[in-house]
Amino acid sequence: MTYRTRVQGLALVIVMLLTPVVWAETHREYHNGATCTDISRHNIPYFHSYVTYLSPSIAICHLTMTDHWTPANLNYVWVGANVGGDGWTRLTLCVHNGGAPTMVACGEPQYLRQGQYWGVILYPPQIPPYPYMFGAYVQVYFNVDTSASISAFEANWSR
Repeated sequence: MTYRTRVQGLALVIVMLLTPVVWAETHREYHNGATCTDISRHNIPYFHSYVTYLSPSIAICHLTMTDHWTPANLNYVWVGANVGGDGWTRLTLCVHNGGAPTMVACGEPQYLRQGQYWGVILYPPQIPPYPYMFGAYVQVYFNVDTSASISAFEANWSR
């Protein structure tokens, strides 16, 4: 090993030691399932446990957005849900612009069937127009003859 190689190696080690390590900043937000709203039945505010009989039902669970934690850096949402009866439930994470006309983009849906209790991971849409999106929500579609509950959901951001 030559003197020049040793100096270069020492210089590289010094640069690595003096370079600050950049850690991603993360943020989590936990919600009780009671914060969801049943939009198919006149915006009933309490939606922890529900049974559909004659018609399907849709619930919306809004996420709190701030100037620092927006749809652009939303990684995923974990949802705790339980499905009974003979039906199924579809969960989707959507982002929206919050204005008129309303623009909405949704990620891939996840399905829960009878007897399943899961912590479902929902991801935002693959190619949304993020600069124009200001809000996000979990959309829950309950099929007919489904007894289901949303116990909790947790949004996870990083930047």
